[in-house]
Amino acid sequence: KKFIETINCNVSNVLKCLESKDLETLMLLSNDLTAEQSSELTNFWIVQDSSAYSPVLPYNPLQQLTRGNFKKVPLIIGNTKDDGGLFLLTDPRLKIGFEENNTEILMSALGLATGNVKEEEKRIVDIMKRFYLSEGSVDDNEKNLIEIATDSWFESCGAEVKKLHGKYAPVFPYVLNE
Repeated sequence: KKFIETINCNVSNVLKCLESKDLETLMLLSNDLTAEQSSELTNFWIVQDSSAYSPVLPYNPLQQLTRGNFKKVPLIIGNTKDDGGLFLLTDPRLKIGFEENNTEILMSALGLATGNVKEEEKRIVDIMKRFYLSEGSVDDNEKNLIEIATDSWFESCGAEVKKLHGKYAPVFPYVLNE
């Protein structure tokens, strides 16, 4: 909502307003957002809907997988190799967290924390940083930051689905490279 107000759009007709803006203007305006405002634009979550007449997700998907309550059919699952690049481009917290060596900001940008961060969680991210990142600038680590974001947001979820679904039916994982 804050971004919509920043670009002088009327909340009642957001789509029409956004369509009237040129891409360069939107990109420049998005660069002026705070980390929190940017997070609001890039964070998205599965929304369970049990009240609609014909809900798309009437049950929690993770609970359904854990219980084996799904169609036991072969599954093709994967992601695009550099999906995390989206976060590097749109969420300034990733660069800020790296530049300031701030574990809490990195955790938030990677979807690993939404509130108070426990010491054990910080240690896990510190291990991830040592595994993925090297000394040097953000530019030197651009590929590494993309990989950590891809694995955090996409591959870790996919790995869990592969593990749980694979107990009941064949799973065919892929990574799209090109």
